[in-house]
Amino acid sequence: MPCVMNPLPSTPENLRWAAAELGRGNPVVFPTETVYGIAANARDDEAVARVFSLKRRSDTQPLSVCYQSLEQASEDVFLNDFALLLGKHWLPGPITLLLRRRPESKISHICSAGQETLGIRIPNHPVALELLNLLPFPLTATSANLSGEASPKSATEVANALATNAMAIIDGGRCSVGVESTVLDLAGDVPRILRAGAVEASELMKKMQLKCF
Repeated sequence: MPCVMNPLPSTPENLRWAAAELGRGNPVVFPTETVYGIAANARDDEAVARVFSLKRRSDTQPLSVCYQSLEQASEDVFLNDFALLLGKHWLPGPITLLLRRRPESKISHICSAGQETLGIRIPNHPVALELLNLLPFPLTATSANLSGEASPKSATEVANALATNAMAIIDGGRCSVGVESTVLDLAGDVPRILRAGAVEASELMKKMQLKCF
């Protein structure tokens, strides 16, 4: 596997290679519109555990999951009216929706960190979407940095953040948004903003009544 210090251009050939690596359980760094993320097969316990290890992330902190579409995500979570409304206006885009997990979901329970919810993300980045379209499974969605450090917005920043880890980076240029996604808890009766991010609370309030946590 190429060293993390040598990002690969996002050519069709390299994306097919990255898809094959992900299918073998290896992590790959990929771009989104918000920040660069560490991708792994979200249905593979060992692959997900490697992401936690690479980030030095506590296993009590859940990981979100990237999908091609809300339709694909509906295999793993219950989509409610709030999710459909937000999806209509902002997906693909820089929001993460926390929803109740389906009992039959094949997503690794390590991603959920023992919780009955799952964060879903549909990135608005052509490279991320192209990679997802090459795969029969969704990907982990977590920033490509050590826990507690700044999230990388370019392939070079990833190389600096994870210089001691051997991992391939797909270079999709500098992230257009450069701010983490806004996280919305839609699992309860009242939607809440759990993390401020790329989409301002005022924009969300125009579409629906949300409570900031």
